[in-house]
Amino acid sequence: MCPQANKAGERLVEMLMEISNGRPVEDLQEIWQVEMIQRQSTSQV
Repeated sequence: MCPQANKAGERLVEMLMEISNGRPVEDLQEIWQVEMIQRQSTSQV
């Protein structure tokens, strides 16, 4: 599995725990950089 997917899963669990402890959802918004991996199913636009 992709290491970034593992990190995302870990972070989501952390965020859910923070929400359950009363932290507002608005404080937890994040934007992550992603990498496009071109393969056979990827076409040019």
